[in-house]
Amino acid sequence: MATGRMLLALVVLSGYPAVHLPGQDTTAGRGVYEKWCAGCHGETGAGDGSAASYMLPRPRDFTGAIFKIRTTASGQLPTDADFMRAIDLGLPGTAMPGWKTRLTDRERRDVMAYIKTFSAFFADTSQRPTALQFGSAPGSGTSAEALRVGRQFYDSLACRKCHGDRGRAEQGMPELEPTVRDRRGHLLVQA
Repeated sequence: MATGRMLLALVVLSGYPAVHLPGQDTTAGRGVYEKWCAGCHGETGAGDGSAASYMLPRPRDFTGAIFKIRTTASGQLPTDADFMRAIDLGLPGTAMPGWKTRLTDRERRDVMAYIKTFSAFFADTSQRPTALQFGSAPGSGTSAEALRVGRQFYDSLACRKCHGDRGRAEQGMPELEPTVRDRRGHLLVQA
């Protein structure tokens, strides 16, 4: 009885869910990927599927394990939660749709496992990606001080060059926009 309570305490204190999550099957994930993802992301995950040349921005290249939308530090791999959020909800501003209502939870987990096979960076399982921890938001998010600090940060990073004064790219530098390219050399903005 005491051993059972101790085991339960260890599970709760370890931060892992008490409910066992189903395993991930890369073989099943490959079938899901080939049916629903390869047309955009390509057979090898390089972002070069048959539809890729018609998309701006281009589909993600999984082979380099570079992900923009994640909760981990720059240069780190995304967490499984980051992966699932992108698969479930899609990526606004891209052709990536949300799959939560189209695929089962098992199919989405399996395809995530299969996508990880495209890059050797995921092979090292000794270090699990961890999400960054942020403090609480300062008071009112729209206070004059918060807006002033945010504006200084926006200005110091020269965000205005691409995103414009109001962050909507409507006032960006038109002469710069057609030259903005991703790491593979593909245009990010349609001229």
